[in-house]
Amino acid sequence: IEEYKRAANLDQKDPRAHRRLAAIYMGKNDWEEAIKCFRRSLDISATSVDDLYKLGICYAQTGTFLQAEAAFVTSLALQQVSGPSPEDPRREDIIRALAMLLVAEGRYADGAAQFQNVYSLTKDSPRGPNDNYLLKQAQLLADRKDASARELISAFEAIPEANRENSRHMLVQTLMKVGKPALALKEMEPVDSDRIDKDPRWLLFQPRAARLHGDFDQARNLIEEALKKVGSSDARQALAADMLIEKARILSGAHQYKDAEESAKAALEKVDKMPASYVVLGQVKLEEGDPLSAIDFAKKSLEQNPYLTDAYLLMGDAYFKKGNAKEALDNYKKAAEIYPGLIDTHKALLRAYKALALNDEYKKEEQQVTSMEKTQ
Repeated sequence: IEEYKRAANLDQKDPRAHRRLAAIYMGKNDWEEAIKCFRRSLDISATSVDDLYKLGICYAQTGTFLQAEAAFVTSLALQQVSGPSPEDPRREDIIRALAMLLVAEGRYADGAAQFQNVYSLTKDSPRGPNDNYLLKQAQLLADRKDASARELISAFEAIPEANRENSRHMLVQTLMKVGKPALALKEMEPVDSDRIDKDPRWLLFQPRAARLHGDFDQARNLIEEALKKVGSSDARQALAADMLIEKARILSGAHQYKDAEESAKAALEKVDKMPASYVVLGQVKLEEGDPLSAIDFAKKSLEQNPYLTDAYLLMGDAYFKKGNAKEALDNYKKAAEIYPGLIDTHKALLRAYKALALNDEYKKEEQQVTSMEKTQ
């Protein structure tokens, strides 16, 4: 690092030292320093597709979604204009990174569209089955249909066996996220205790399944055991934060709001960029009859991820509780625009349309909810 810093100072018109510094920082997971180095390199060589692509990766790792998206989109545009060079990443790699970012933001339909573009480029290559699996994952997240869940499992079984076990965690996580805990636990059965000991991320799924089934006592016991096994090492701070958010959801579901609030705040102490923590805190305040605080927490969550559907639903519920159905409707519409496949958004729209006596809209939305209930 010191030698590359000296090199950068000796020739301030040469971006190579900054790029090599950035590579070292990426290897150390020091994303903030890597971002600084890539930005310095781009100050010298503004049209570097590779620098922009890697800058986007670094921004994505820090949860800085808008900057990450801008970097990926700009790198694609530059490559389109100038044509690919030997130093550039492959076009499908950039599109894949953009698609993964969109899924991480919660823009599942947009992510699926980008994965479709990637798969059209790789379907006849060895990477094809893996990209098809990513495509099916995004499609399930987008529409939450039972048929899409079956397609995802089929796509998972079609990827090379060497990659399958590394992808199983994502499969289980996705099935859990779309509210299909029984399927998720079935796909978790091949994971033995030794593997769970080595990779404690698996410990999240049993308590989450118990919560989704409404068994809050069992869920709380399981998450407490999981937190003990994860411990407090620096390397596991993010995982511990995820578990504390899950604990907060469990406690909130059990109407233990004070404990839920403490757990959500503890998650933020470990990782400050956790928009889900603010959503849980807002939901607790709403249950306690404090919609103004709920709105404030929803805004904090949206500052970190402006595409978080749960935050718009929380905001809408808070305004609804305040008696402002029109403002609630505006937020519900934003949630439905981002995540049209989530039935909760459409049920929320129903409440707002009914309160505002928008009968035609209510009837149309009621048909939508009925149709979604049949497929999900």
